[in-house]
Amino acid sequence: MTTGALVDLGSRPATADCWQTPAPVLSAARAALGGHFDLDPASCPEANDRVRATRFYTPDDDGLIQPWNGRVWLNPPYSRPDPWIAKLRRDPGVEAFVAVLPERLTGLGWGRTAVESARVLCVPRGRIAFIRPGQVHPDPGPNFGCLLVAGGPALQVRRAVRALRQLGACFVPA
Repeated sequence: MTTGALVDLGSRPATADCWQTPAPVLSAARAALGGHFDLDPASCPEANDRVRATRFYTPDDDGLIQPWNGRVWLNPPYSRPDPWIAKLRRDPGVEAFVAVLPERLTGLGWGRTAVESARVLCVPRGRIAFIRPGQVHPDPGPNFGCLLVAGGPALQVRRAVRALRQLGACFVPA
């Protein structure tokens, strides 16, 4: 994950939701949105060195209560992605977005909602190897696949497909 707001995870370490997205995924997502991200609402300074969003929110900022505007990159905390996906869909300032979601959860209510509202779906080849906090190189991929969803009223579908297909198969829902 890019990073995410730290939530009460019981005995899990505070960094459990702070995995960063590797450069090839970010490059494709950035290109899908026209070359840059206006906002990463679930981030930190270390992650934004990779993401390069104009604006980002840290766990202390609590991105869920902040305004979201423009072209949004979202890699939500996988411990609790549902409020992040809900905000992505309902915030009127979101013009276009790319989000990465754990594929195994797309059948749940919030996951299904994200998939159904997407204008482009991308199924990456293989598993995305995320980067642990404080590390430079990715770990081996997680034990689950991920799915990229792109949408929003200003998303240019052809550009998004061209950009994301370098990661894997892309689909445009009817």
